[in-house]
Amino acid sequence: MTTYLKFKLSIKAALAVLIVGSIFAGCYHISRGGSSKASKSLTSVAVPLFKNECEVMGIEVPATEAFIAKLDYYGATKVEKIENARSIIEGKVIDYKLSTAAIDQRHKITEYRLTLTLNIMVRDTKTNEVVFKKEEYSDSYDFKVPRDSIIRKREVKRAEEFLCNKIASAIITELYEGF
Repeated sequence: MTTYLKFKLSIKAALAVLIVGSIFAGCYHISRGGSSKASKSLTSVAVPLFKNECEVMGIEVPATEAFIAKLDYYGATKVEKIENARSIIEGKVIDYKLSTAAIDQRHKITEYRLTLTLNIMVRDTKTNEVVFKKEEYSDSYDFKVPRDSIIRKREVKRAEEFLCNKIASAIITELYEGF
């Protein structure tokens, strides 16, 4: 084997080790609670039903369920009852806006924009310290509007669930990763 081939093989081997090492480091970082201050107290967590401070009844339920689902998805945190949890994630849905996003040439609504705003706080139950706080976190989702009012109501519910999952994913990622 020539020196050039040996050099080429050693470069490939070094790159393979670097790639595999990066993947394992990233997986450990996510599954074991990354770099945020809050992630250290997320060994077990309680998620009581979020409070609803907006005019839409029941929106706190999909918001709470989305946070629980995202915590289960990450797998590093055990969701517990309040009395057994190391941390508590408390949330408030403070604003809900369903507005027109697009209209057609006949001035009929073809798309809605749903915007939700939440306040989220994570409290360590041992020290009673607030380890994470996100106030007025807002996100939106645009969706098509069917002509049928029954189907439209279903689409609004789907949009609410999608947006709650999107917000929960962003905040839980920030909790674990610190950004």
